[in-house]
Amino acid sequence: MALGVGAPLYLRSIEADLKQRVLAAAVDLEPAVNGIAFSGQDGTVYCVTPLDYPAQLVTSLEQVRGVRSITADRTCRVLRAPTVDPNLPVPVTLATTTTTTVDRSTTTLGSSTTSTIPTTTTPIPSTDGDQIMEQLASDPDLTTMARIVDMSGRIGGEIGPMILLAPVDTAFDALGADAAAALLDDAALLDDIVSRHLLDDPEGDRVTTDGDNILIDGVARRVDMIEVGSSQIWLIDTVLLDTESGIVPIIRVDLSLDAVSITGSLDDVTTLMRIETAASVAGLPVTTAMTSEVDSTIGATLIGPFERLVRAVMTLLDTATLSIDLEGVTVEGTYRDDDAAATVTALARVLDATVLLNPRPPASEAEIDRLTDVIAELVAGNPIAFESGSARIIAGSGEVLDQIAAVLDRNSELDVVVRGHTDSNGVPASNLALSADRAAAVVTALVNRGIAADRLTAQGVGSAEPIVVDGIEDAERSRRVEFVLVG
Repeated sequence: MALGVGAPLYLRSIEADLKQRVLAAAVDLEPAVNGIAFSGQDGTVYCVTPLDYPAQLVTSLEQVRGVRSITADRTCRVLRAPTVDPNLPVPVTLATTTTTTVDRSTTTLGSSTTSTIPTTTTPIPSTDGDQIMEQLASDPDLTTMARIVDMSGRIGGEIGPMILLAPVDTAFDALGADAAAALLDDAALLDDIVSRHLLDDPEGDRVTTDGDNILIDGVARRVDMIEVGSSQIWLIDTVLLDTESGIVPIIRVDLSLDAVSITGSLDDVTTLMRIETAASVAGLPVTTAMTSEVDSTIGATLIGPFERLVRAVMTLLDTATLSIDLEGVTVEGTYRDDDAAATVTALARVLDATVLLNPRPPASEAEIDRLTDVIAELVAGNPIAFESGSARIIAGSGEVLDQIAAVLDRNSELDVVVRGHTDSNGVPASNLALSADRAAAVVTALVNRGIAADRLTAQGVGSAEPIVVDGIEDAERSRRVEFVLVG
């Protein structure tokens, strides 16, 4: 009997000691702290107002001798939900000369309490990535996304600006316990999830509007937005996955404005080659990366209709994701006109596919700059070459001109200025004429590849803008053709 009575008394003595020491340390670190509760060696800290860095406070307090764990109450964290939990002690507002106790399990500040601050503290986040990690860790609605980002190791230390799409916890709950657990067990999948939840351009193709709603990828609704340094966290109501189960799709074809990628787990090489051939009709670079899974095949009755759908998507949509998974076929994307959307939808119905199509928004300045860089990289890898002293394009330049035409064809709302350059050798007037002729020859080559002539302007620059390295002209690099996209 003596032991049975003594144990609770001993535990209460430990709790009382921890309350006094941890509370004093907490308020020295964060004046907004106004309460602490302990159950054994596990504590909960309460605040008058939300803290800027609650996770940092928790880490510091967990270093106090005797503490096993500390949790920041909802009152200490940035909230979009009710701040009062009727099952928890009510935090007390500080008074300057009195000590107030809510109940026997909660200690609040008094003027005579002293303690020693832990000698080791967590540094204040210095980069946008660190601040985003801090925000995720402190937000009660983002606990699952906080774990995923932390386990991936992707965001911490990154320099902004960036936009992280953060599904709220209820979005992960909707996946089911098994699927959510599978996400946390697969390191490669965690990295893919974080990548898909990073938004490059808030005005890009992934973002559309539906009335008052802002949609991402046509499926997730933005429910809130948090400014974090120069970056943002967009809270969304849907987890962006390849499938609802989180399983790698059998086949997925992604069409962007300048490339096509094919991923999945298809183990039928012949079918994969057919799909690659269908995807190549876009005229864009095609990359393929498949994982290995057992019995990952497409039924024979699906191959033909899916192949036709891929061809239609590649030629009629601007951007798209087309996939087959265990749940069926899905088509998402943006279209150029209503007729194109209707054609794709009709072909998708043959496969009983889920179709989510939206009109393509106008290209943003950031997207125009990105496409300009894409074309510049194509030309840098395979320069458009001419016969010496002539405006005649040599045969080896046909491939890069095909690739440029494909990018321009998918961005028909943009005009293009083709600028010809020469090196500084020779007579300036002759160089200017030669550069103008070469720019005109490129324009003609693009028109022959289906680009409307009224979108293209030829401009000769001559030797006025040489490439200079360490004060010396690089003549070979000076002889070039540049493409400037105009919205």
